Amino acid sequence: MVATKPSASALINATGTPSSSTFLRGDNAWGAVSSDYVLLETETASGAAASDFTSLDNSTYSSYKFVVEFTPATDGSHIDMLLAVSGTTYLEASNYEYIDVNATRASGSFAGNGNTGVGFFRLGTNTGLGNASDEGFCGTIECFYFGDTGRHAQIRASYSRMDNAGTTSVCWGATAGALIGSTSAITAVRFKANSGNHTGKIKMYGRK
Repeated sequence: MVATKPSASALINATGTPSSSTFLRGDNAWGAVSSDYVLLETETASGAAASDFTSLDNSTYSSYKFVVEFTPATDGSHIDMLLAVSGTTYLEASNYEYIDVNATRASGSFAGNGNTGVGFFRLGTNTGLGNASDEGFCGTIECFYFGDTGRHAQIRASYSRMDNAGTTSVCWGATAGALIGSTSAITAVRFKANSGNHTGKIKMYGRK
């Protein structure tokens, strides 16, 4: 099928308002482009101790997605994710449980690691992250039940990373976790290196 350009009369008679955020629909009406995902917050870090997200709106959004680019300042460190249930007081101690499965190009095989009763979600657990400009972590993290006080908050991450294993090696992995220490609503999210500062950009989206 070959697309045809709307006639001048059709454009003149179209209902609605044309703009950079609308398109001409098949019923000759200008409509806004819609998406279930809404960008809520962007954090750009340069030598930062933490990247915090406080624009959660659990009454509007049923879940959240983070798009992460993260390079630690300290070679061999990891990226950790923490949750708050009261303002920006982040839970630590024994509140988290997670499992991570990954494979490296160098080994060509899968490995797994998990932990419970710890103070963070660790995103990738095989070797530490490289801190060079061409190394680090990138991935997406989906978050569920942040506003449901009858359930434990859960996360699911998919990522790739360049490690510090001596020879640069790409790693693919997935992490799943739950906040086992609380069923309170989540009020804020923090990303940080377990040692030292980090550089990168993280975007938070809400899903209606």
